[in-house]
Amino acid sequence: MVAFRGAIEMGADGIELDVHRSKDGEIVVHHGVYLDRTAFGKGSIYDWNSQDLIGLDAGSWFDLRFKNERIPMLDQVLAEFGSKVKWMIEMKGIYTDDDLSSLLAVTDQYPKTDIQFTSYNHPLLRALKDVRPAANTGIIYKPFDEWMNMDLQNKVAISQAKLNKTSTIHISDKYVNPALVEQSHQAGMQVLVAIVDTMTEFKRMENMGVDQIITNDLSALVSSKQPQT
Repeated sequence: MVAFRGAIEMGADGIELDVHRSKDGEIVVHHGVYLDRTAFGKGSIYDWNSQDLIGLDAGSWFDLRFKNERIPMLDQVLAEFGSKVKWMIEMKGIYTDDDLSSLLAVTDQYPKTDIQFTSYNHPLLRALKDVRPAANTGIIYKPFDEWMNMDLQNKVAISQAKLNKTSTIHISDKYVNPALVEQSHQAGMQVLVAIVDTMTEFKRMENMGVDQIITNDLSALVSSKQPQT
């Protein structure tokens, strides 16, 4: 929660987070499925009940200043911050129809919150659109095969986005190019690039007409855009 609060205070207009489903069906906000690295727990989120997850220390691994920072539930995040920024919810640990239903049961409580659902799991995006045709979705791509040239990569990216009825292409900075941005816009889709952590890269994206970026270093971009005195 402290990270979300800090990003909003720094002026972020959107926040990306990953969600999983706990053993008892709660939607949990956590980057990875396993708890060992960041939360002093053992095993996967799927093997834990939500009340036990809430009891874990999820902050000390990063800095002792954040000792006892807790793993939040999605409902908690949206209740406190939902209306303040846009949200990109990566459905990283959402696999089954029950998982998807549990996720939508939370987000449906916040109809005025600007949410885009994203995933590498393209059939999951189609399943979401089947039950929520108006849902805002973004398609994420795994690395393209090395033998594919830029034109073929662009065709695959756009055709997959159209097939899965997504509104935004989420592409790596490695693969984005002016032609992809132009063709996506012609098809009525936006382009989001991750990860952009320097002002040089930000300017490159801006010059290509990229619509959105994800950064791990908001402070660097914010400070670089401050007027010099």
